[in-house]
Amino acid sequence: MERELVKAQRQQLADGEPLLTRQDVLPAGQSSVADWYAIAMARCGISEDYETYLAALKTYVESAYAENGGLSANKATEWHRVALAVTALGGDAAAFGTKPDGTTIDLIADGCYDCVVEGGPGAQGLNGWIFALLALDAGGYQAPEGARYTRETIIEAIVSAQGEDGGFSLTGEWRRRCRPHGQSCRPPPGSPAAPSPHCRPPCRTARPPPDRCPARTARSRPAKSIRWSPASTP
Repeated sequence: MERELVKAQRQQLADGEPLLTRQDVLPAGQSSVADWYAIAMARCGISEDYETYLAALKTYVESAYAENGGLSANKATEWHRVALAVTALGGDAAAFGTKPDGTTIDLIADGCYDCVVEGGPGAQGLNGWIFALLALDAGGYQAPEGARYTRETIIEAIVSAQGEDGGFSLTGEWRRRCRPHGQSCRPPPGSPAAPSPHCRPPCRTARPPPDRCPARTARSRPAKSIRWSPASTP
């Protein structure tokens, strides 16, 4: 797809054809590359045919709801990405298309505060919570009273996943490196009582050699705690 996109960009420069009208290259909603490309162009203030892309995106969303009941069975970030694209291009993600029963499609409700994915946004890991917050804040959307999740609870879920070194694991699992002697393996506030299976017992020596620490062996090495950046996209 990247090769076709480069060709389309060159053609656009040659004849002035709006790139976002090329659904054969940038299929709205069907490709994360296409949606993020449209978002980037809109945020950069590039002159483009955003109305055509929005119309194609609405067609995709309505078709997905009619055929599958929604955008994804297990990825809340599908809603978040599309909602961010709609908002960036000047649409209303809280009223974007119509369901087969005639009711309005609310991407914010279905993907964020009343997430229809089993387990909510967090079922996908930390990324689900992060992009739920981005989708809400991008358009200033508010969770209504009685919503399953609020902006505050989403933020709490993100903060609770912060590691001892200040970083975050994108898997959302509570994983830690080998702790000093005497410290226990405790889950963060609000998480299940049992620690993660990836969490290893503390070392039995005050300063164990790196190759002797149970949490640093090749077989049981935990996921490295990293700092999230916008480059980590769904």
